Amino acid sequence: MDPVRPILAAAGLWLCAAAAGMAQQASPPRTLPLPDQTALANAAVAPAPRPTPPPSLMERRRQYDADARALAEVMGAAHYLRWLCFGRRDQMWRQHMGDLLDLEDQRLRSDLARAFNEGFDAERTKFDSCSSRAQASEQEWKAKGLKLADGLSARHRD
Repeated sequence: MDPVRPILAAAGLWLCAAAAGMAQQASPPRTLPLPDQTALANAAVAPAPRPTPPPSLMERRRQYDADARALAEVMGAAHYLRWLCFGRRDQMWRQHMGDLLDLEDQRLRSDLARAFNEGFDAERTKFDSCSSRAQASEQEWKAKGLKLADGLSARHRD
């Protein structure tokens, strides 16, 4: 799609709305002063913004690692809360973490396991029994994890 078309369509709508509003006014429309030649010259020579180069492979890898660690920490926090409320046999989040570790290379596995354990321990210091607040916290962690997973998927498909 031509990127100029939406701008032109929006400008056209704005002009139609402005014309309708001006037709209802009793006073004559105001005219704006013309810009002076210095302002026109400065606008003509202003450099166009440079496009941002795509991130390097190393930068993409660092971002992926950080996102994967954050996701592992979220799964650890959610695992503790689910384990607290549904019993020690409930291993849903630990299983998801295991699936993630199976997909990752050896280089990142220990970092992910450490992040999972940090999330688990952080929630253990906040909650010592299942409560409505603990259950709500698990739901919040699930939502955060979904957002992280969607971001990982969108940014790192290739």
